[in-house]
Parts: sequence; C-alpha cells; structure tokens
Amino acid sequence: MARIFKNPNPLRVKLVGDLKIFNADKSYGIWDKVIKELSRSRKNRRNVNLWKINKNTNEGDVIIVPGKVLGHGEISHKVTIAAFEFSEAVKQKTTNNNVRLMSIYELLNENPKGSNIKIIG
Repeated sequence: MARIFKNPNPLRVKLVGDLKIFNADKSYGIWDKVIKELSRSRKNRRNVNLWKINKNTNEGDVIIVPGKVLGHGEISHKVTIAAFEFSEAVKQKTTNNNVRLMSIYELLNENPKGSNIKIIG
C-alpha cells in the first residue's frame, strides 16, 4: 500500500493547487518543476541561504526558491527573489540592499511564462 502524505500547511497546498490549475493547459516547464519541489515532504524541502543565492546568481537575475530562504550570508548584487517563505533575518538583511523579495504568486502574475527565471534549491 502506498504511503499517503498529508501536507499540514494549507497555504502550500493552495499554492500547489493554484499552480496546477494555471499550468494545466499552458504547460510551462518551470512551473511544473516548482510544483514538484513544493510537493516534497517536509524532510526533503529546500532551504537556501543568502550566500548560496549570491554565489549562483548574477546582477539582475530573477530566481525562485520553492521553499524557505534563510539569512546566513549576504547578497552583493541586485537580484529578485521569489520564495514560498523568508526568514526574519532575510527580511532584515535585505531592507537596505537592492534585493527585491516577493511571493511566488507575485512572480506568477509578473511573469506567467516563467522566462529568464532560475530555480535555486
């Protein structure tokens, strides 16, 4: 018998459902990958620190983190980060920088095709 995982976070479940509905007839590959990452079990979810984002991005990049962004490290260039969740440390560190934080919903509304977006996880 298959093991059934019930996600306790209703916001994550709603986001996955909304992405599936949005992507059903369009089939943009990036949103399929985001759905897959957001559907992982808690043990396998992605947590990404600022230093990793800084290391793997260039000036002006738009990235998506299908998980939580943590505040270890610094970002030295302008970047836009869309994520499911941000730690308080990230919010404090990025208030004076050229870093733009947004939700995955906001990114979906701004760039529905998902062009020129990197997934970091």
